[in-house]
Amino acid sequence: MAYALAVRSCVLAVVMMLVVAPAHAQTQCNTTLLQAVAANPNLAELAKLIQNSNLANKLNTTDNVTILAPNNAAFNGTGGLYELLQRNNVSLQQVTGQASNSENRAGSILEYHIIPLAAVTAAQLTNGQNVPTSLQGYNLTVSKTNPTPTTTSVTFIGNATNATVVTADVRVCNSIVHIVNHVLLPSSNLSAIPVYDANAPTPGTSKDLWYKLELCHLSLWFERRMVFQTRMVIDHCVFRAGVGTNGASGLAIGTWAFALSGALAAALMM
Repeated sequence: MAYALAVRSCVLAVVMMLVVAPAHAQTQCNTTLLQAVAANPNLAELAKLIQNSNLANKLNTTDNVTILAPNNAAFNGTGGLYELLQRNNVSLQQVTGQASNSENRAGSILEYHIIPLAAVTAAQLTNGQNVPTSLQGYNLTVSKTNPTPTTTSVTFIGNATNATVVTADVRVCNSIVHIVNHVLLPSSNLSAIPVYDANAPTPGTSKDLWYKLELCHLSLWFERRMVFQTRMVIDHCVFRAGVGTNGASGLAIGTWAFALSGALAAALMM
């Protein structure tokens, strides 16, 4: 009885992962990333910058990404972006290209906050992991610490500034938003930040081979992590069922479990 119950639990757990994982990528909804940002009062400054830097259309058509969304304090708080601009005698209109004889670098700053091709939860990130951004050639490094035994802190280390996640895993359709406490800058020299190109490919469609390979590597890394977690579930179920002490049954259930985890891998690659 206990053996049968354990096996049935294992079947249910794995089948749920097989069904939910591929189906998640096909989720349809009527909310865009920009609409979700605009609906959050704590992201009002971010929504305004998105509009002023001509990134609205790109965010309205972008899906299956991870967004690092700076909160209002990241802009107008102590040490925020506006204070930095003031210290450098640069106006927001100049950074967004709205002033005469100025160029839009704010769009590139915002692209530095987009991890393409993967909706990544905080739990899926690993300490020291290097992740590409939509600003081609500029990556972020993940730092994960445990301030207390029950909490985990996630910080993204940029070229010039760092940002810590204050609210994690806000799901917007097929994407995930992490609200962070600082604006990430790809360079400490504002004039060295690339000028935003509105005609550049949307996240995940770059024609540059090496960039596409880097994004592919990131996507495969998360898929393999899902497969590993599934096999952990299978191993746990098999152990509970006492299969390891039953020769013939152990071989049969082991083959069955391996086939199921392989099916999950194939489903995730589709």
